[in-house]
Formats: sequence, structure tokens, C-alpha cells
Amino acid sequence: MTARSLGQRLVATTASRAAEVDESSVTSTLSELPSVYHEALQAMLEQRPVRLDLSSDDAAWSWRLASLAELLPGAHVAWHGPAMLFTVGGHALGVVVDAEDGPCLRIALDAERRVTEDADGALALRVRPALEPLVAACEVLCVAGCCGLSAFEVAPAPIARWVTAAGDDAARRARRELDVLLAELATVTRPVGSARFNAAWRSGRECAAYLEGMRRRLDDARARRS
Repeated sequence: MTARSLGQRLVATTASRAAEVDESSVTSTLSELPSVYHEALQAMLEQRPVRLDLSSDDAAWSWRLASLAELLPGAHVAWHGPAMLFTVGGHALGVVVDAEDGPCLRIALDAERRVTEDADGALALRVRPALEPLVAACEVLCVAGCCGLSAFEVAPAPIARWVTAAGDDAARRARRELDVLLAELATVTRPVGSARFNAAWRSGRECAAYLEGMRRRLDDARARRS
């Protein structure tokens, strides 16, 4: 699809606010973007999943992609550290993560979300397999089913022990998962609960603040090993 035809599709989605959108400006921006981002925008428009590996040069253009993604109805772009999350119409459609093993852009559907509505309509945080070993390593004071967050010691010592035992590949996967999870939580204003932590937070940002401590100590532990 050419930059012009893709620009026309993007502008067509903004019919309700067409006066605010300049098609020539959109087309001009698209023509400057690496072609990998054209595929990303098409996936967003069609709400289909895809993962696209980016070069470092490609990743530098992610802010331009954000400006175009925000044209989509109901779109929102959130940043959290090195991660950027796109949500469109309530769907978590895209995440850019600039991680150590190379930046990537993942266009995902709701099945990929870390924060989802449970059967009662409450928001629940899912701990995915890449992060679970680190979470388990911090569960040293009790068990979550009994003591909730008080069971966890999110501190340098248990995290350093886990990094040493698990190795850097596992630590890198956990770090990337935290990046994506924190980006998603940054868009959540409602209370969030977690069966894994047996805990509830008043908002996504409050939950993110807790997990940010885990990410910071993980970074410290890895830095000391290098």
C-alpha cells in the first residue's frame, strides 16, 4: 500500500473531525516513515496481530508513528520508560519496546493484554510466564494467598539471587515483560487487582509504581553482574 492510499485510509477513519486532519500532512509524514511502520498502521486499522522487528534507526521514528496512530478513533498513546503503548477503541493494539535484544513493534489484540476485565467487570492483572519466575523469587516472606503484598520482598537481595541463578536471558525477558506491563498500566485509571499477588491497587499507576520498584532492582542486580 502506498503512503498516499494509507494516508487516505487513516484520514477516512477521522470523518467526524475531518476539519482537524490534513491529508497532505498525513501523507507527507507517512512518506518519511520506514516501511515497517506502514505495515504496523495497516495492522492497527485492520486490528490484526503482527510482530515487527525494528532496527535502531527504525525505532527512532516511533514518535512519528504515535502521531499517526492517534488519528484512529478512540486512540490513546502512553509512554512508560522505554515502552510505548497504543490503545485504540479500548484495545491494546501496539507496543514498542526498545529492549537490549533489539527494539520491536508488536501489534496485538486483547488476548495479549496484561490487564483485562474479569467475569465481574473488574480489572485484573495477569502475570505472564516471562515475569512469573522473578515474582516467585520475591515471594519469600510468606505466600501471597495468605499475606498479599506483605509476602513479597521486592528488594536487592532476593532479586540478585534470582538473576544469578536464572541467568541474563531470563532476566532480560522479565525486564521486557515489565516494560510492556508498565506501559499498559500507565493508561489505566480504574482499580486493578491481581490474583497472583492477592492484592488490589487503586489505579493502574499505583500498581505500576509497585512494579517499577521491581524493575529498578532488577536493573541494579543485572548491572552489578556486568
